[in-house]
Amino acid sequence: MNPVLKYSHLHIILSSLYRFSTACGHFAKARSWKHLAHGASVPKMQTVNRDIFAINKQNFDYFLILDFEATCEEGMKIMPHQEIIEFPVIQLSGKNLEEVGRFHRYVRPTERPILTSFCTDLTGIVQETVESQESLPEVLNAFDEWLLDLNLINTDHSMKSLFTFVTSGDWDLDFRYFKRWINLKKAFCKCKGYFAKSLAVMLRDLELNHLGRLHSGIDDVRNMCQITRSLGKSGYVFQNTSIYIDEKHTFENL
Repeated sequence: MNPVLKYSHLHIILSSLYRFSTACGHFAKARSWKHLAHGASVPKMQTVNRDIFAINKQNFDYFLILDFEATCEEGMKIMPHQEIIEFPVIQLSGKNLEEVGRFHRYVRPTERPILTSFCTDLTGIVQETVESQESLPEVLNAFDEWLLDLNLINTDHSMKSLFTFVTSGDWDLDFRYFKRWINLKKAFCKCKGYFAKSLAVMLRDLELNHLGRLHSGIDDVRNMCQITRSLGKSGYVFQNTSIYIDEKHTFENL
């Protein structure tokens, strides 16, 4: 660069900094232009994470993002019923939608203890993985302990903290404290104006990369966290979308 232009640019920059320092005081220690021009250290301005300011105050202190994987058979309903074989939950803070906790267990099915090849191909869960695990009642007890340790529930399963569950449908929840929840697809519809049939559609709309393997419970939850975080940072305030009605697995929209 031409030396004249170089020092002309420097003078313009330093003049701007001086005017800024009059209000903020960041360059109060600089005694002269020469002092600044010769590389004197200048206190750095604090950087601000602008994403924080994009998140409106949410209605919940915590979001528990979950997506169960279950026994299944290709082209037919599995009998007597589907059983949970993967139980993944990630806890997000309502303040910044960042992860603050995680619970992840595989579950041994008891009604149909042998996984079908279709189920293994779909979920990536092999027979050896579930055979050594606890059954659902035992995993639920472990989940209770996890919630108790986090001060989210009381010993009678009533809520102690203001939290809600987030699912990718209305199949996952219908027992214990799973009485009200956010169906992420319904929340996405309220925010975006159309109903997305899959996680892939929501990720594509929000320009997010898919993480991990499709139909891996924990990977699906990680992707749901991405979607939840993106909607929240766009200014969307989450509300429960669904409520459990009775033991017939019926629910209503809120």
